[in-house]
Amino acid sequence: MTQQLESAKMQAKSKKAALEQEDDLKKVYDGVYDKVVTQPANQLVPKLSQVAVQAGDFLE
Repeated sequence: MTQQLESAKMQAKSKKAALEQEDDLKKVYDGVYDKVVTQPANQLVPKLSQVAVQAGDFLE
C-alpha cells in the first residue's frame, strides 16, 4: 500500500511538473498542490507503515 501511494505521488508530481503555467498562477497552484496532495500523502505514509507493523504484530 505504501509503494502504491509513493507511486501515485511521483506520478502526480511528474504531471504537475509538465504543466505550463504563468508565474502568478504557478505560485497559487503550487501552494494548493502542497496543501491538497503533498501534505496529506506525507502524513499518510508513516501511518500506513505503523498500521502494517501493528497488523503484523497482531498476526504473530
